[in-house]
Amino acid sequence: MFFVQNLWRDEAFSVVMSGQSVGNIIQSTAADFNPPLYYLILHYWMLIFGSSEIAIRSLSLLFYTLTIFVIFEMIVLVFKVPFKRAFLYGALILLNPTLLYYGFEARMYIMATFFVTLSFFALWTKRKKLYVVAITLALYTHYFTVFVLLAQILSQTNIFELKISIRQMAYKLIITPVILLLPWLIYLFTQHDFSSREFWVLVPPVGDLLYLPLNLYTGYERIFGQYYHLEVGYVDIHTKINLFLIFILTMPFLLKKLVPKKLRKNTVKLPIFAILLWAFLPPFVLYFISIFSTPMYHPRYFMFASVGLILLLVISFEYWLLELRYFDSKFNLISQILAHKSLKKLHLSFTPGVLLFAAIFLSLILFTQKYNSLNLKYHSKRNVSGIYYEIQQLKNPKDVVYLTNELDYFLAKYYLKSEKQIIIFDIPYNKIPAFVGKVLIPPSSITSQIPNYPQRAFILHYDWYELRSQI
Repeated sequence: MFFVQNLWRDEAFSVVMSGQSVGNIIQSTAADFNPPLYYLILHYWMLIFGSSEIAIRSLSLLFYTLTIFVIFEMIVLVFKVPFKRAFLYGALILLNPTLLYYGFEARMYIMATFFVTLSFFALWTKRKKLYVVAITLALYTHYFTVFVLLAQILSQTNIFELKISIRQMAYKLIITPVILLLPWLIYLFTQHDFSSREFWVLVPPVGDLLYLPLNLYTGYERIFGQYYHLEVGYVDIHTKINLFLIFILTMPFLLKKLVPKKLRKNTVKLPIFAILLWAFLPPFVLYFISIFSTPMYHPRYFMFASVGLILLLVISFEYWLLELRYFDSKFNLISQILAHKSLKKLHLSFTPGVLLFAAIFLSLILFTQKYNSLNLKYHSKRNVSGIYYEIQQLKNPKDVVYLTNELDYFLAKYYLKSEKQIIIFDIPYNKIPAFVGKVLIPPSSITSQIPNYPQRAFILHYDWYELRSQI
């Protein structure tokens, strides 16, 4: 279970960042790579609930729960799906690998996803004030949510979507959120060093966009391919899930023309164009930025778009039902003979068409569960607390811990609960990249000298350590 695993490096950074004073959090985040809202909320959350793994991840669990609730409300109130049948689609939300994984991670991604989802809900239900609050909070949570704002602006210009004047659109979608974000942007440009373009994400392969449905639905990261199947890439279950998702999403729209217009007009008018932009615009923009500039195409950086894909799946399944029911009646299949009262309560009939719908839906659920089990096995956090606990038990008060990798700095700070006795060993300060959280690593934490006996150094090498000192 992701909830009780050890923290990983980014989560430990969240704790260290949020453990500062409010003023220092604002200053440090301006020099780092994410806005301050998540860290500020986590700061007060830890004051109330503590800083254990479960306590700090509970904040993400809260936003995960709220996101599920808002998605369900969308399905019922915006898509007009019957309440009982909406519970079937609830399985797609509850079991979705992306939401499930980041719903138990002490990072800002699920919080940004909640605010993005809430902003679309407010937009489609014409709650102007709620929309402005939601999209502004999203922008203060993750910078890439600006692509969501862009998607919302573009969706309002489509004649098939909600009709709105240019003046209203400018007020609701551009002016107010930008004005509210402006103070932070001004402060950001005075504090942040924009000269460095170094980043850890690799340039995506040319054909990587073909696996975008998989990325959005599962959050699969290419870097973990070596753990799944001993090579970086997509094979076996990843390709199967991707092809199955493409089949589910495209086939009902290809068959839609076969259904008479009269029946199609009776269906609820859905904001499909807006949802397509929600799901695909952010990753497409990041993909092309990564090709021509600094690589940033990484699934967790656009995970808020995964909700758009989930909603597209719901719409696709609704079209599947409409079309399969029509084909049942058209070809006079044994629909009435196989009708069943219990399924009618779900607004379904026990027909060959519905049986096909159920088979497709259950197959996706089974694929999802298979992926979740693999994700829990291979994408779990590294078990690091044991080695830090052992060092803590063996070290004397004056002993120090030397780290041979700067990526372990925040994990050591979290598990050893020590400020001055954690040193990065034999790595020049100017060689430490900014993206590892350098803003919270002082130059005084670097050394190339072994301490003199009787003081000892516990030199940590990933998952083993050695004791050294010099006379």
